[in-house]
Amino acid sequence: MFVAQALFHHKITVWGGDQRRALLHVDDMASCCLDLLAADAEAVAGKWNVDCANMMVTEIAEAVKKRTGADIEVQPIPPEL
Repeated sequence: MFVAQALFHHKITVWGGDQRRALLHVDDMASCCLDLLAADAEAVAGKWNVDCANMMVTEIAEAVKKRTGADIEVQPIPPEL
């Protein structure tokens, strides 16, 4: 969503920004699944872990800004009703 906003509007709108998102590339997850399917089940049982980057939303927006030059607009999160 941030990349699309940056490319089409040259502005990234971030609501809040302190929230964290776990990011894992689909190629890494697919590779893990293939490795586990090929492995001996007893050898890997309970002995594997897939890690991901846990980034703040503002950090993700900054990474997109760095590559696109878009402005970042941070908006407060409206209170829940």
